[in-house]
Amino acid sequence: MNGRESWFGEREKIGALILFLVVSIASVRTIRFMTPWGADLQNVLAYQACTKGGNPYLIPGGVCGDLWGRPMLYPPPLLHSFFWLRGLTLESAIYRWCSFVVVACLGCLWAWRRMIPAHRRDSADWVPVAFGLLLLFQFPMVFELERGNTDICPILGWTAAAFFICRNRLKLAGLAAGLAAAYKLYPAIPCAAVVLGMFWASFGANRFRKANFLRFGVPAILSFAAAQAMFYREAIWYFSRVFPDFAHERSDDPSFSHSIPATCGIHDTFSSLVCLALFGTWTWACRRGLRQQPALTMAGLLAMSTYFGGIANDYALITTYPLLMLLLIRARTTGRYGLLALGLIAIVGDRAFFAAKDAHILTPGLHLALQVAWLVLVAIEVGARWQTGPGSHDLTAGATRAEDLSNKSAAQGSSSVEARPHACPADISQSVGRLSP
Repeated sequence: MNGRESWFGEREKIGALILFLVVSIASVRTIRFMTPWGADLQNVLAYQACTKGGNPYLIPGGVCGDLWGRPMLYPPPLLHSFFWLRGLTLESAIYRWCSFVVVACLGCLWAWRRMIPAHRRDSADWVPVAFGLLLLFQFPMVFELERGNTDICPILGWTAAAFFICRNRLKLAGLAAGLAAAYKLYPAIPCAAVVLGMFWASFGANRFRKANFLRFGVPAILSFAAAQAMFYREAIWYFSRVFPDFAHERSDDPSFSHSIPATCGIHDTFSSLVCLALFGTWTWACRRGLRQQPALTMAGLLAMSTYFGGIANDYALITTYPLLMLLLIRARTTGRYGLLALGLIAIVGDRAFFAAKDAHILTPGLHLALQVAWLVLVAIEVGARWQTGPGSHDLTAGATRAEDLSNKSAAQGSSSVEARPHACPADISQSVGRLSP
């Protein structure tokens, strides 16, 4: 043990991590609370009450009862999935919805953690539990609950897609990913990265089968189209009139936004290059990461998906929570906390440091740059560490040893499935025969 490890070991790192999360709760004071509680849900509630079978995109927000005169901007599948709001008051609806969001978020974090091979995690470890609970009190989640937003819907869909990716069920993964994109359009970006990454990987050594990108991509397109076709008249109007106008809008306050186009302002060429670099890096990471570290790769894709729109309020940063959880488990395995620390500073760190008036260095632009840099570094880590072996710090390192233990157990009459319950395959590329679901 060297001197550095002796005074700042594992316990000290975990203590510093927990302390940082506790201190970062103070960031919620920067939220501009709106009255009444649940402003975004109120918009959906108003349109559920006033449309009565008509086209919601033809009714102005003020006429429909939105308190701020906002039109309906959500895709038809998401709007119609909130049919249960009819007849409820806003107070009753927001209590029910926020309760569901909290439970669903914790359930998703649990599901992502279970995607990690069992031999790489400790089911009795209290640190991920405390980490997940503390994430509920951070700025993105409190902001999400304050507005009554609906970003948990695509997170649930993408979590299901990741679950199926880990089990090589590409068709089911595509169906789930397509439904996630039908609810809120931004999951279409990671869907495209998965398809391009699989297509790219099909030309490499130990490759995916040539048609695997189609086995994911075609069901994703079909499920997306089927969800929109259920409300085809509204969908046609939405994609021909509403969405093009909304795509050109920009966030007014960059202090509460992580939109690359909005933060870059008039520099459209620069923002396009940044978006292309972020998307391209993760597409490159998919080439290898989907085979070797599917859960971590899918979590990273979800985390980067909300940065490309002109309006990306920071409550959507709850999409980064699964990635933060998996980086925690990775750090607990490898002892390398750098990427996790950078991610926590960028995502849940106190925003007051980047919201000072007339600041020249600690600006919202620097805050966004930290987030983008973190995502790019994670993508490089995922894409570069694609071979396991001695000294590898991969999440799936040691898989060969686990498989040997499973084979020994099978020879003694026990099931090899019990050796690795609820876990992603160690290396999808080593089981090419099972890649066709």
